[in-house]
This record gives sequence, C-alpha cells and structure tokens, in this order.
Amino acid sequence: MTIDETIRAFCYFIMFPAYTYLGLVNWNRSQRMRATANVMLSLFFFLLFLGLVIRHYYVQVPPLVYLNTIIVVLLAFVTTWRATLIAMEAFSEWRKAKQDNDQINQWGAQ
Repeated sequence: MTIDETIRAFCYFIMFPAYTYLGLVNWNRSQRMRATANVMLSLFFFLLFLGLVIRHYYVQVPPLVYLNTIIVVLLAFVTTWRATLIAMEAFSEWRKAKQDNDQINQWGAQ
C-alpha cells in the first residue's frame, strides 16, 4: 500500500467503530434518527475501508459497489429526513412565536 492508502485505511479503521459507538449511545438515549445516521456512517466508512483493502489486492467484488451505493443512498435519505424534521420544528416554533409576539428560542424546543 502507498502511504496515502495506508493513512486513509487507518482513518477509516478508526472512524467506523467510533460511529458505531456513537450510534449505540444515541440508540440508548432513544435518539433513533441520530443513531440510524451514525450507524449508516459507520457502514459507509467500513465499506470504504474494505474497498480500499480489497482494491489493493486487485480482487474484484462487484456486489461491494452495489452495497456501498445502497449505504450512501440510505445515508442521504436519513440525513435529509433529519434535516427536514429540524427545519419543520424550527418553522413551527417561529410561527408560534410570531403569533404570540414572543421571542424565538434559538436552541429549539426540548
């Protein structure tokens, strides 16, 4: 492996267990969307790591490409869904504050 491949493999190897851990912590806190996003990120970095190692040994694994694509699409879906929920909550709070002539809480509803 070249030096840049080694560095990337090492970073991916550190990131995928870290995101799995964060996903489990969020799951235990009943933050299901964050947990799902973190687990998806973990799978994404694991597949990048696996693809980098397999590519080094020149073994073609076409299902890995499809699996990686599915993970990326699911990650995009979860991220978009979470961002939409946050935006809708902020809009709802803004609308409520506007009706009540109240101040808007910048940190969101708890």
